[in-house]
Amino acid sequence: MTRSASESRIVANRRERRRVAEISRMFSLLQELIYPNYPYRIRFTRVAILKLATEHIQKLMFMLDPSYKPEENEMLDC
Repeated sequence: MTRSASESRIVANRRERRRVAEISRMFSLLQELIYPNYPYRIRFTRVAILKLATEHIQKLMFMLDPSYKPEENEMLDC
């Protein structure tokens, strides 16, 4: 039994909606883990969340090794 083009499109759209929903959920979780005390009504962009996460990781690395200095390509320009 073969699917018609419209059935295939419906399945593909459903799969894409699930994928986007999962990505959104993961970004929300990442934001919550980095800044657990921020009010939930404040939403950061995905780029901002990634920059904040990178900065947080760099701070943690410095705490573990005070001599740690990120390479120039790892530096954030926030």
